[in-house]
Amino acid sequence: MAKSTRSKTKRAFRSKKRENGVYAAVEAARLQRLNAKLVALSTQDVEGEEDEEVVDDEVSPGWCWLASFGLLDPDEVTPSAMENSGFSDEPFPLSGMRALSRHHVAASVSSH
Repeated sequence: MAKSTRSKTKRAFRSKKRENGVYAAVEAARLQRLNAKLVALSTQDVEGEEDEEVVDDEVSPGWCWLASFGLLDPDEVTPSAMENSGFSDEPFPLSGMRALSRHHVAASVSSH
């Protein structure tokens, strides 16, 4: 009746095979390999943290734009649009008509 792989009896027999049966050696070798990989990764992380120095004073240009790219429409992110938006005091670049109207207002003010 219970033919499913979720059957309790089938799971119990499989676990017994892994512990005592034919597959015990294969399972032990697999666990040993996984353990060796985990130990290697954990010691590598500890060594990497000691060598790494954190510099907070370092400012990379354009880092403030990273969050705003998620708010833009992917079609609006083009090199020409990014040149026109510039690095202003606003936290997010203007999009669509607002960017065009602001550009035209700034051009008309500078020409007078």
